Amino acid sequence: MATDLFAQRQLVVASLDPTTGNVDSSNIQLLSEWQRGERNTSLVNLVHGHTLFDILKDDLGLVRYDNTEHRYFPTFLTYNSEYDVERDCMQLLGKIAEALIVKACHRSVYENRNWARYARRGQRQVSQLDNFIAVGTGLHSTFNSVYVTKHNPNDTQRDILWVNKERINEQMMMINNQSKNSGNPAGLQIKVSRDGFNYVYRKDIARSKYEVPLVYFDLGNDFQDLA
Repeated sequence: MATDLFAQRQLVVASLDPTTGNVDSSNIQLLSEWQRGERNTSLVNLVHGHTLFDILKDDLGLVRYDNTEHRYFPTFLTYNSEYDVERDCMQLLGKIAEALIVKACHRSVYENRNWARYARRGQRQVSQLDNFIAVGTGLHSTFNSVYVTKHNPNDTQRDILWVNKERINEQMMMINNQSKNSGNPAGLQIKVSRDGFNYVYRKDIARSKYEVPLVYFDLGNDFQDLA
């Protein structure tokens, strides 16, 4: 595959061999495949690996970094045959998704306005949303920040909420057709599943379990079915 790629001029995504500085021919993929197809796992690790470990360390508190050995270690690792491994994996991925959305809101004004608009059930992005910052209620990083009072891993309604940057006791509120503020704090609930019908629709949506919008990451490509 790599030989074929070098046979003609094509845009590719590739990594460099750290010892020679040359393109690593065993770690290369067409740009068109990278953008629209299944991405090369090794390249994904190089691009996003450190971000994932930072999330596992700083936001979830599941790993620690040893400065002496320059390695990541799990802070705890347990296994019990009674555990539902798939359920636990989905919950972990949900926490990672929560952290990624919060980070996106912190990194980009546009992203913050967009996610905050959904959280408050608004129809458009407004500059007033810039006064609020996204906070993950179950994130380890929230516990270690000035927003510690918003840390609530047992919150059954909001994985992410928005707090006023100047008055941290003030939260962004939801809106409705009758009044500007509905009286309920705005927020998002994050779900990850391979079987959205049984684990998201039947258990949550059909029962009107959440008062805030639900963000669903479909590992089984069934988002449109639920929609």
